[in-house]
Amino acid sequence: MKAIEVKNLYKVFSSLVQGQAPVVALDDVSLSIEEGSLTVIGGANGSGKSVLMSIIAALQKPSDGTCTSLSKPGLVFQDAASQILGDTPRDDIAVGPRNQKVNKKEIPLIVEKALAQTNLSEKADWPALFLSGGEKRRLAVASILAMQKDIIIFDEPYA
Repeated sequence: MKAIEVKNLYKVFSSLVQGQAPVVALDDVSLSIEEGSLTVIGGANGSGKSVLMSIIAALQKPSDGTCTSLSKPGLVFQDAASQILGDTPRDDIAVGPRNQKVNKKEIPLIVEKALAQTNLSEKADWPALFLSGGEKRRLAVASILAMQKDIIIFDEPYA
């Protein structure tokens, strides 16, 4: 079964500079990703990888074409610090389940599990601002894990 199906995807950004041509970020992209698979999308800087991922995660709309997925994917951004919403890792991880209306009694268990899965239990109550870059990245992953997404997309996972 296909977890993600992209067909004839186009994304064009209008130029903010008068007289400058629009920027074509994606030009007729098609791909299928099977459920349970691990897929890597590679390419040069500026080739549209992040744009494609943001469309798959439903954060942007394509200019043309279709993108369907079994469920709404979770996206770990290239700059993990930009998706930290809580003051501490514990608070941050709880944001997603709270927004998803998860039973309040279940949230602490979900948070503890995500902290353990990402080796952040010892820093659960530290100010998120003081985490290292790698710890912030793991916190972003923990937050996605806590939302129990079937599909997780990593933008620049080795950055």
